[in-house]
Amino acid sequence: MNYMNFILTLLMLVFSKAEIIFPTDGDVLNYREFNIQWTQIKNATAYEVKVINNDAIIYSEVDYSLGRIIKSDEIIFDNSYTIVVTPISDSELIESLADSISISTRPLPEHFSMNLFGGGL
Repeated sequence: MNYMNFILTLLMLVFSKAEIIFPTDGDVLNYREFNIQWTQIKNATAYEVKVINNDAIIYSEVDYSLGRIIKSDEIIFDNSYTIVVTPISDSELIESLADSISISTRPLPEHFSMNLFGGGL
């Protein structure tokens, strides 16, 4: 690797965002719980993961890994959500390196009984 490639690679690591790699922006999900994964950011000690619906935060957790299974009774079928992952370093949110995507959930089929899911949406 020559010197210029090394510098470019180093700059990309230092200034990169916490990119959400799964699900992808615009995905339509069949479930009320789902896996989310993101890329690592240099010097990040944790990541704040939020799910937002109609400007309300319906899920918020701090995670020390690069993925999490999102489970919330607030996630319902036939709805849209924004997922935001924000790196944390020295107990401070690094908002400038946050990434967000939009996802939605499919409508529940008419013949499907919600009793299988504990009785309610």
